[in-house]
Amino acid sequence: MNKYKQLLSFLKQLWLDIKQWRYPPEFRIKPAPVLPEITPLINEIFNKLQTLSMTTSEKDQDLLSLIAELATGLWRIRNRISSLPDNDESIRRLKRVMKAVWEAMEANGVKIQEHTGEDYREGMALEVLTIETNPSLTQAKVIETIKPSVFVNGRLVQWAVVIVGKPPEEGGS
Repeated sequence: MNKYKQLLSFLKQLWLDIKQWRYPPEFRIKPAPVLPEITPLINEIFNKLQTLSMTTSEKDQDLLSLIAELATGLWRIRNRISSLPDNDESIRRLKRVMKAVWEAMEANGVKIQEHTGEDYREGMALEVLTIETNPSLTQAKVIETIKPSVFVNGRLVQWAVVIVGKPPEEGGS
């Protein structure tokens, strides 16, 4: 269980390091070094995912829920750090760590799917938070992904939450 506390501690520290980029460089706290023990731990977690069968017990369902939450958090972090400039070594290091974690997830059967920009059709496996009228659209599209879809070994474990834009109705005001 100590390993999982290390992982949780690493994710919390990663989040705190990312939050420092809100401040001017002279006021930022230096990021904590990445522990080399974390990568094998992430691989161990995802190796256990490989053994999940199509019928899951309550304990397995809890694990899948945890994976979905971790995947959503990593997706949010990835979106936020992607807009940071690469002019600082600590940002480049942070992006490399994020890329390594993302690739470890993909290599172990976890797929995180962003839906922004996709055409929207009734019946899609998406939870629609709201539908907004947008005169620049010619057909319904997902205009924002609030939460991504998460798949584990091809199985949907988290529905995406999205905002859909639609064109104005013909003849309506």
